[in-house]
Amino acid sequence: GDREEHQRDRAERQQADELGLAARLGPRRAQAHAADCQTKGKPALTVISLTSTAVGALALKEGRADVLIASTPTDAALIKESPDAFETTGPTFENSTLLGIGISKDKPALRDALDAAFKAIVADGTVTGLIKKYGLPDDSAL
Repeated sequence: GDREEHQRDRAERQQADELGLAARLGPRRAQAHAADCQTKGKPALTVISLTSTAVGALALKEGRADVLIASTPTDAALIKESPDAFETTGPTFENSTLLGIGISKDKPALRDALDAAFKAIVADGTVTGLIKKYGLPDDSAL
């Protein structure tokens, strides 16, 4: 019944991870990796690209997809909202993506205010609290 289906689904997700589903690298490289897996005699992989993470999550819930590649915050939110439907597999992505805010060179006061605000929310523990609240990896800090 449901338990057997859940176990089969989990086994398929583990198999996908064991195959090195490097779709983490983006759609083009995922396609290349899928082809590489097949030439090495591993089961064929089908990589699909959907319009949004929400559509991907729905496809996963409905059994139309086996794996969803999403950002760490998105994964954490999906698991929090539907812990029985989603789980992570494999190692955590390296959280080394650098983000920035573009500010006009004509607005040094705005740049300085934003810099001060970010330093303040790190210093007062707000960032750490948000990381814990939303179940993000500890290395998500600014």
